Amino acid sequence: MGSVCKTPGDEKNITDLYTMNIKDNAKKFLGIAMVLSVLSIWGVAQTNQTATQKAGTGIDETQSKSVTSLTNSQLLSSAGTIIATNNGVTITQGPGTSIPEGPEPQGGWFTPLYRAEGTMLQEMVSVSSGNVIKTWTNGFAVSLDNNRHFKITLAQDNGFSECIASDGTNIYTFLAESVNEDHGTVFSIIEGLYPVSNSQAIGLLWMAYVSGEFLEDPHFGGRVPNVISGMTAMDPTASCVDLKYTLESYAHNTLLTKGEFVLNKSLVSENLYDYPFLMEPISESTREQWLGMLKELKQAVPEDCVLSAYALKNSVVAREYHIPVAFQSEAYSTPLSQEEILNCRFRVSGMVTNIILDAPRRSLLPLIDGVANIRDDRFRVKDKFFYRDALDYLVTNSWELDTNSARLQELANKRSPVFRESSHLRSASNSIYYVSIVLILILILSPLFYFMRRGANKNKSYEK
Repeated sequence: MGSVCKTPGDEKNITDLYTMNIKDNAKKFLGIAMVLSVLSIWGVAQTNQTATQKAGTGIDETQSKSVTSLTNSQLLSSAGTIIATNNGVTITQGPGTSIPEGPEPQGGWFTPLYRAEGTMLQEMVSVSSGNVIKTWTNGFAVSLDNNRHFKITLAQDNGFSECIASDGTNIYTFLAESVNEDHGTVFSIIEGLYPVSNSQAIGLLWMAYVSGEFLEDPHFGGRVPNVISGMTAMDPTASCVDLKYTLESYAHNTLLTKGEFVLNKSLVSENLYDYPFLMEPISESTREQWLGMLKELKQAVPEDCVLSAYALKNSVVAREYHIPVAFQSEAYSTPLSQEEILNCRFRVSGMVTNIILDAPRRSLLPLIDGVANIRDDRFRVKDKFFYRDALDYLVTNSWELDTNSARLQELANKRSPVFRESSHLRSASNSIYYVSIVLILILILSPLFYFMRRGANKNKSYEK
């Protein structure tokens, strides 16, 4: 049993996103016109929820009952000869790992050990009644190689796919027009191994397939954020927990079998710069809301309550690799009494349908066609007295992978620091940063945003 720290993302506050006037630059963000035609102002109303009914600690297997009506664009198809069927999972022989034609792409070739495809069921749960009030299902695909590189894709109802790729040092997030994640449109680079700018579903896939290889690596270390609560970068509570976990080691890989993000009140601080994964608040009201979330954590009962949990339900063996095929996460409301412990507010379940061995070799990083905007978190600086945001810049047909390049260093040095005592608001020069975040959030978290926050009156609840 190991222990690593992480923050509970019990409630998310993506608020005060203001009216945005964007110049005609369609190549920066594919889909901007579509989104802004509907949402010139994007405000997320918070839903006050009261936990009055205790939920059990077990994680129900509901995926098989709820996987319905996936659109054709979401269905992930495997090709090749079927070589086995294991617990309802079809295992096929892929085309092999021959090098595709053409020059080697930036970041090199990615040769996956396997590609797991399946469906993801997401459920919004009423904290007061325990009833599921909204569900949606999406296709997903996960690939890993021998070098701890991975690619994860989650199809969305809006026709886009939320994708991440890791080279073992950074995570590259992008939106693709289909489940073919070799080409993308909106890009960001985050230093490290945690998908902190992604949805609960991506976080769950990371926990299931990736986390087991890093948690007890002496070269890894570090506090693990609560990625299964979603959008860690906009949740200050996501760094206030310890991850209590159980691993199962096999001949060729290690899987996380159980994980609980447990509140550690000693990590709760009123200084937002103490949270390494947190972006700076967009406005003073956002800052006050985040501080209110942290104050609520201080009032939680008991001191070490579980704020979210992960469980591996089933795995299969293919070529001596143990591959997760059924897994689930639950996020709980912040308990203010013993009766409110483990009241589920959001549940995500994954079920694999296909495993492709010898999946085709492909580019590790997404290919850039034309002009794209990059939001580069490697240049973000947080300090007690000042901060600098992630660096935004344009690229054409290729990545800027070297942070020491003359161009990036020049752009980074032109930014003026924002001093905390002078203002908590964003400067106008950083508005493109928020445009990027808003667009990414709208696209990858559709069709539904629910953000729950406990009201002062615990006998009253509102359901959206």
